[in-house]
Amino acid sequence: LPGDHLSTIQLLLTTLRDQVVRSEFVSKTAKIHLFGNPALRQLSLLYNWAGRVDVAVDSQETSEGEQRKEGRRLVRQLVHDFLLELCCDFKNGINFHDKTFGTSGKNMNQVLHRFLLDLRQANRDPLLAQLVVRVLKACPDLLNRYLSDVPFSFSPRPSAQWTDNMALLTEIYRSQPDLSPVFDLPDPRPAEEVVSMVMVSAVPSVVRPVAAQGIKHADPSVVSPVAAQGIKMLPDINTIISAWQASRKQDKTTKSSAEPQTDVLSDVEGILHVLRLYQQVLPDHFLQSNYDFGKLLHDAAAWVVSRELTLPWLHVVNILGRLPKGRIRWHKEEKGLRTACYQLMQVFSGTSDLQVAMETRKLLVKVLGDTGLFDHTMAETELWLRHLRLLETSEERDHVLMFLDKVLTRGVRNPYPFADKVAEMTIEASTFTAGEVSSTEHDLEATPDLNASPDDEDTLEDARQASSSLLPFSAFVPALLEDCRAVIQKVVEGTAPPAVVNDIHGFLTPAILDLLYSQTDPVPLCLTLRQHLSALHSEASAPSSKLPPQPWISDCSTLAQTVSEFLPAIEVPRIETLPCAKLVKKLEKDFAGGLNEASGEARRGLFQLMRSLDRASLEDVAEPFLHFCLKVPCLRRATTLIKKISKGSSSRCWEWLLVP
Repeated sequence: LPGDHLSTIQLLLTTLRDQVVRSEFVSKTAKIHLFGNPALRQLSLLYNWAGRVDVAVDSQETSEGEQRKEGRRLVRQLVHDFLLELCCDFKNGINFHDKTFGTSGKNMNQVLHRFLLDLRQANRDPLLAQLVVRVLKACPDLLNRYLSDVPFSFSPRPSAQWTDNMALLTEIYRSQPDLSPVFDLPDPRPAEEVVSMVMVSAVPSVVRPVAAQGIKHADPSVVSPVAAQGIKMLPDINTIISAWQASRKQDKTTKSSAEPQTDVLSDVEGILHVLRLYQQVLPDHFLQSNYDFGKLLHDAAAWVVSRELTLPWLHVVNILGRLPKGRIRWHKEEKGLRTACYQLMQVFSGTSDLQVAMETRKLLVKVLGDTGLFDHTMAETELWLRHLRLLETSEERDHVLMFLDKVLTRGVRNPYPFADKVAEMTIEASTFTAGEVSSTEHDLEATPDLNASPDDEDTLEDARQASSSLLPFSAFVPALLEDCRAVIQKVVEGTAPPAVVNDIHGFLTPAILDLLYSQTDPVPLCLTLRQHLSALHSEASAPSSKLPPQPWISDCSTLAQTVSEFLPAIEVPRIETLPCAKLVKKLEKDFAGGLNEASGEARRGLFQLMRSLDRASLEDVAEPFLHFCLKVPCLRRATTLIKKISKGSSSRCWEWLLVP
């Protein structure tokens, strides 16, 4: 055949293709007998055809040399297309599908196996290499057999031949599907058998020693290509994410049935562990992926909250914590889903697992720091997170977390107006304190130099910018207060239930007071609170009717009283309410009715009512409340109320109740 005329080759290959390979009347057994190894070996020789061009070829070249070159290219392509169909097409070809992927020990494609071994130039001829790659892709059961018997040496060494061999090996495994076709088999199989079949194409036996020897080789020209090719053979991040999504889908299906979920959750944890290893060893793979890794939180959070499964959450938190700033859209609102930041706060505030709380807190500190609301005040995040952990009921957590999530979502879009508000209060506080100080030295320092040059003015401006960068408290505080006023306005108008603002203020007031007492100079925060309370007074106080007693109003009175203690010269307005006489009588009746045997929910309702009282009314129920506290264990809310009563009471009998 290698010496026959071009017309003969064309006639032979066309006839064999149309009358034998594609014929419905020729069985696969007959084809195998016809295309045995001698016949296939003769056909492979046509890749080096050197016969005569006796027919016109489709070429504009007229010289004899160019005609022979074009004829040789035509013959190579003809025999290549013929062999691809003969060796790779399960319908018309001579190959068989091995459902065990070669793990049974039986060789179902012996003819193709011997034929591939006869292709000694596959590492140098691109068409022969493509033929080998395509056959092994169609028949993965031949992978290990071919690589074990092929005469090419894959032992690492600095030579051109070894480089060619490795290029062929890389192409072979690059052509294999990312997800093994084992998973498409209809019949269920034991896990050990499935793993063995997957390993045929995932981790070939010949690659392991080659990689181990190549990485340890002394010659850099060997180490570099081995490492590069090894990385290329790994599945990309999107493939692993697809496996994650498939496992999640299977988990949802299993959850709705009575089948055990252990295997599914084991797969999920394994996939997340692989993602963590990728991130540590190949961080560039994460940067190349456009997947929103924040979506991992939604599934993992559901596992923690509903099933108390912590390991997937810990994997996800560690993955997200290592991603660069801006890679996760923490505050993006998606249809039907909470933001990723909400999921973090939900798990952090509700989990009883200390490791989950600790790892989530680390990530939350990073997320809050990236909002721009805590610039130069990062230590303040610990205070807010500490109070977030004190939320008790699921309803309380839901109200507070939704409120905080909205504040952060709005603040992260433009934190600068809130930072400007802090700077404005700081400047006003410096003016306020300067009026109180009668020191001559201070007055001299505060007096500007009227003879200052333009350069001196620039220096003064730089000094003002430097001082404003060191804020006494975060821009998160005015953002919180502004959104809190909006919620209170809805409650006053009757478009929102009072329980929402009561829960929000139950979280906000103790945290603000802790922040206030931690200030080196409390005046800027006091001025901010005074401005907030003045705005509330003008919005919530109706000229014709007063509001009924509510916990949030009592909390505002507590804030006003505290601000007045720091700034006695400044009047702080308070919201007036209806008398508390009816509420006091109800509480006295409840205390006398044996609430010591009531549930924790009833006790929380009791403390909620007491939060609604003003200071004078609290003094009226002080004695029965004291007897109540002596009979039952105090809840956290009771401690807050005791502090509030004892602060304005002449009796010192409260003090011992505050001892831990």
